Amino acid sequence: MKKTSGFVHTLWQTYQDAEKTKRSASGQAGSNTSYLGEIELGLKNPSYDVLVNIAWALGTTFAEISREIEKDAREDIERMKKKNEE
Repeated sequence: MKKTSGFVHTLWQTYQDAEKTKRSASGQAGSNTSYLGEIELGLKNPSYDVLVNIAWALGTTFAEISREIEKDAREDIERMKKKNEE
């Protein structure tokens, strides 16, 4: 299975936690599902304002999403270190 980026993984988890669909979240964020999908695929680089709006639509903050991304990145680094030590 392909490992998704920290942002995408966190975004998917946040959709689930908020019990929202991409459609409802994108509507509340003032965006559309196509644009959100392009962000998830790494095809678009959203502005800070767009990220804040997405977080708000999901009932969280950009800071909280950022913390989750950082936590995932640290875990990935630790896994890579352990793998390299083997």
